[in-house]
Amino acid sequence: MRFGRGKWTVEVPPDWELIDHEECVTLKRPEGALQFSSMEKKAGVFEMADVEGVAARCGGIAWGEFETVSAGEFSGIVFEYLENEVRWCRWFLANGVTFVFVTFNSEVERSEQTRASIAQVLGSLRTEPIRPNNLINRTTNALRALVAGYR
Repeated sequence: MRFGRGKWTVEVPPDWELIDHEECVTLKRPEGALQFSSMEKKAGVFEMADVEGVAARCGGIAWGEFETVSAGEFSGIVFEYLENEVRWCRWFLANGVTFVFVTFNSEVERSEQTRASIAQVLGSLRTEPIRPNNLINRTTNALRALVAGYR
């Protein structure tokens, strides 16, 4: 199943539970959680300096060195570090006007079980406008059409 927000989508494997929060999208497995949030730039496009700047403002300096990465149609940086027996990965990714922040956390001994699946999910990240496809949006669109027909 493909799911996303704004101008980005990602493929959700069947063994991940999808939870669509107002503030983020969470993909969850017993081994850990992968969370996505995003924003769009109003003028211009995101450059690597912008990506690094967002990471620095989010606390990136305390997480150690970062690596440059590609994730599907996006590129940016990732921090991987351990904190209190928890493995954290934080991706700061951009493509054009779209910026996606992805976080994964898991107990250290369980985190390796999801590495390949996470790479698959992130490899499916692409830009595309989201069409209303959930029940609430379909119902809202149907009601709008109904009301418009009575005008």
